Amino acid sequence: MKKLHLPAIDDTIHRLYNEHVDELDGQIERLSRIRPRGLLRCRPGCGECCMAFSVVSLEAAHIRRHCPTGLKGEAAADHCAFLENRRCTIYDCRPLLCRTQGMAIGYMNDAGAVEVSACPLNFSEDFVFTEETILFMDAFNARLAELNHAYCRQAGLEARLRIPLSQLRL
Repeated sequence: MKKLHLPAIDDTIHRLYNEHVDELDGQIERLSRIRPRGLLRCRPGCGECCMAFSVVSLEAAHIRRHCPTGLKGEAAADHCAFLENRRCTIYDCRPLLCRTQGMAIGYMNDAGAVEVSACPLNFSEDFVFTEETILFMDAFNARLAELNHAYCRQAGLEARLRIPLSQLRL
């Protein structure tokens, strides 16, 4: 497989992306403090949510910047390319989606109603979701899209491009 070329991230865009990650991490921490104790069963070595998926170019370039040598070898086709021995090998620079794993994620559907996606290991079928237990991602995803567009304009890439994490391995 030909090595994927991702231009370096402009320092300003990289700073704004890191600030965005910090804001999301802060929101997750805030929710963690106010939701019922013992709710999350996610622990190092779980890996249930670590499926094969793709990221926008900005996040791919961020991973390359912080994991420049990549990983060698084959990844399991149905799991994340960076999951080894059921542990994330890029945890500190993982994409936004990975940072939200285990959380109850809220989105506004086309009808304007809240839809919730939640791991059944953490939330039973009869769990009653409230604003204190839901992480609303629409604003975070919109900001990621803005930052990705800025990066792609600077890098000469198509902003709609999604890069499978497996392509970031060597």
